[in-house]
Amino acid sequence: MKINSLFISGLLILVCLTAGCNQNTTQKAEVSGGKTNEIIAVMKGSLTWDSKIGDTIIQYFEQADTMLSQPEELFSVATITHQQFETSNFFFHHHNILIINKDTSIVKPTVETKENVWATPQRVVWINFADDSSFFTLFSTYQSTILKMFDDLEIIRTNNTMKLGSNQLAGLTLEKIFQFKMDIPAGFSVARQDSNFLWLTQRVESKSQDLTAGIMIWQRPYNSENQFSMNELVKSRNTIARQYISGPIQGSFMKTSVEFIPPTTKVVSNFPVDYAVEMRGLWDMVGDFMGGPFISYTFLNPKTDQLITVEGFVYNPNHKKRVFLRQMQSVFWHLSVENLSDAPSK
Repeated sequence: MKINSLFISGLLILVCLTAGCNQNTTQKAEVSGGKTNEIIAVMKGSLTWDSKIGDTIIQYFEQADTMLSQPEELFSVATITHQQFETSNFFFHHHNILIINKDTSIVKPTVETKENVWATPQRVVWINFADDSSFFTLFSTYQSTILKMFDDLEIIRTNNTMKLGSNQLAGLTLEKIFQFKMDIPAGFSVARQDSNFLWLTQRVESKSQDLTAGIMIWQRPYNSENQFSMNELVKSRNTIARQYISGPIQGSFMKTSVEFIPPTTKVVSNFPVDYAVEMRGLWDMVGDFMGGPFISYTFLNPKTDQLITVEGFVYNPNHKKRVFLRQMQSVFWHLSVENLSDAPSK
């Protein structure tokens, strides 16, 4: 059993970081269910969802993701009572579960979390407290940590689903050009490639939807740490997008939108290749009316000493886009530079 305990201001958070933290999880064969970006929230004890605590939880997890062309909530929260939870196996098998437990006999307020308690993959979080004041102290301290744990679980679950089908030919093409592995979802095909660039695209057209999802990968020589700065990342992206990504109207091309919602960057330390910088933002099309969100990761490939950027972008007018970005994000977070095939290096 692996449990990490952190004592902060007299409060305790217990975080199980491995699936083996629950001795019985290896016996669980059930596959977790539930919608993507959804949390089942259970109110236990004397509390009801029609309360300040209930409002606080819903408002936090359903806050708008502002790095999209139209705001979408980070998660949707399905609120139920403890009685409903206990009397239905359906809820036990959800992948994200948050249990709010108010009990006056609790001496030390705690946040406890475990993986794969009733299904796999699954993240369950308990917030245990005796009074409202303790809850708000706990929640303000650990809300971002809890959000990240649910977010990480979504990436794992999405990747498990997408592994059921992959474009192996496109994957081999990527490996030959860039010398790293990445599972390319089956719906994507190669749209354009050269010795330093690969564009993969998926398109769904119907009467009610016009969806295009794109994955771009490009490389360039690594010269300095400054190449990880936002200005340099935007500059590199605009150069590549103008050269390779054209719109349906002749002369149109993609660029990074910086006027209204500038891109944001952050370092991600637990990326498969030690150090990477994530950039999120919006793109639009010069000479056309297309646009949407994108997410990218830039890292140094230790096999080639080339700076690599992998990016996913979405065009899905009047429809939600976050779930498609999540799918591509999950692909990026499971890339690998190990155990490459015997394909010749570029």
